[in-house]
Amino acid sequence: MRNGWGGKFFPALLLLGGLLAPLPVLADAASEAKAFVAKVADRAVNQIGRAQVNEEERAERVRSLMSDNFDIPAVARFVTGRVGKLADEVQQKEFQQVFLDYQVHTWAKRFKDYGGQTLEVDGALPPDEAGVISVDSRLLDPAGKPPILVTWRVRPGDDKILKTVDIVVEGVSMALTMQSDYRSILQRQGLSGLTKALKEKVEAIRSGKMEVPPLKASTAK
Repeated sequence: MRNGWGGKFFPALLLLGGLLAPLPVLADAASEAKAFVAKVADRAVNQIGRAQVNEEERAERVRSLMSDNFDIPAVARFVTGRVGKLADEVQQKEFQQVFLDYQVHTWAKRFKDYGGQTLEVDGALPPDEAGVISVDSRLLDPAGKPPILVTWRVRPGDDKILKTVDIVVEGVSMALTMQSDYRSILQRQGLSGLTKALKEKVEAIRSGKMEVPPLKASTAK
């Protein structure tokens, strides 16, 4: 039997077992990602959206939420691409800080107009080849407006803790949109030029000179 059917069956069984073993792990990863997104949404609604706080406190709460749950350095590296990679470490760190400031004040303004919306998590895909898990959700409006479809792209960091690396709203990736928006100034003025431009935008948002557009549902049929 060593070279017969039985001798071939046992190695094949081991191979099959090796192929099947990761499936529960992948399912667990998807479930963990769903729970992560639900927890972030709950924190955003209860500690920021519904909270009666001034603008400074709201911004600090948004900063804490993003610092805890978003991989800002990874997103900053992605949106600045090759130009950012070639910059020195001091410039990279400065940009990451200003980039975070810009996100904080943008979302603080959006939360100021909070109108009772809630996020309902629908499902999650297994990790892709880069370890990124896509979690589908819907932003529901109590006034009956069409829900906004939001996909969260999350992955474990070096510390194995899940962090958000992108948010896709109605099929539009925020990370890709920022990368496209920043490309021209990066090519003309480098990372330092983009850092300066974002600093000016932060000040404009804080002073009320620059409006922050709300998230909108798609009107496509």
